[in-house]
Amino acid sequence: MQKYFAFAFFITIVIFVVIRANMLRIKGVKAFFIEKVDIFILPFVLILLYYITAMTFNLPIPLRDTIINRPLFNINILSWLGVLFCLSSVVGFIFSLKSFGDSFRVGVDKENPDKLITTGVFGVSRNPIYLSFDLLLIGFFMIFANLIFLSMLCLGTLLFHRQVLKEEKFLKEHYGEEYQDYAKKVHRYL
Repeated sequence: MQKYFAFAFFITIVIFVVIRANMLRIKGVKAFFIEKVDIFILPFVLILLYYITAMTFNLPIPLRDTIINRPLFNINILSWLGVLFCLSSVVGFIFSLKSFGDSFRVGVDKENPDKLITTGVFGVSRNPIYLSFDLLLIGFFMIFANLIFLSMLCLGTLLFHRQVLKEEKFLKEHYGEEYQDYAKKVHRYL
């Protein structure tokens, strides 16, 4: 049952990103700015989607009967706790999108940066969307509990952190003292 929740939460986030990007496109705003150095993010998301789908619906998985796909633990309460992590991730993601408004971008928009968002959930975390993604990956690991999802958690956390550092560099350069003051008041994650 928990696997179905994981699948639903992942699809929900993907749908929200697509809807928000389409809403911005209708307003004439480009939402995706993926640079060549970010080439690993899309394959990461697609592989994650494949494994969640395959594990949920018992589809073929490479090396299914090897140690990388065997459960590291089988504790039902931890799996349900993973569902709660995923749920909190989706809720945090929705609040992040609401706080972002029309400033939402995937990647760094160097040509048309919008105003610096410091209110809503951005008053609690400078990176609530990436925090939501991290919570989602933790939840997936707790639900599926194998080496594949542990490696996805580690790799995803590194990829997202790298993106955060890249975005922070741009924000410091573009917004200067306004961003510096904000960074002094609000933590990077929590």
